[in-house]
Amino acid sequence: DEELTQEQVYKIEAQVIQEIASKDSCVIVGRLANYVLQNHKNSLHIFITADEIERTKRVMRKAKIDYQQAMEEIKKHAKLRTEHCRKFSDAQYGIGASYDITIKSSKYGVDRTAAILLQLIKEFRLIQF
Repeated sequence: DEELTQEQVYKIEAQVIQEIASKDSCVIVGRLANYVLQNHKNSLHIFITADEIERTKRVMRKAKIDYQQAMEEIKKHAKLRTEHCRKFSDAQYGIGASYDITIKSSKYGVDRTAAILLQLIKEFRLIQF
């Protein structure tokens, strides 16, 4: 058994994302979908962020680790995402210009952020179709 290269995995993911998006409404989290679907007229690209302290608290709760470990995890994942984005696109990870909407969930809370995004998506669908 041979393992797939990062390039092969990216190409497969991109193909699957494009196929799914061409057939029906969907939500795709990550996978450079904003880049893969940049020319798809009916796509809405959203980036959800949070203040460092809130992200750290969330990771601590979810992974049951201490503050320092959570900070290290966040930095490690940010580095991996940045490298992945740089390798497979011409976009910069986490830069607002790469998305239609950027929202800070730590400002509104998770539930309110979800409600805001749901309303935005409903409005977007009305405009697009």
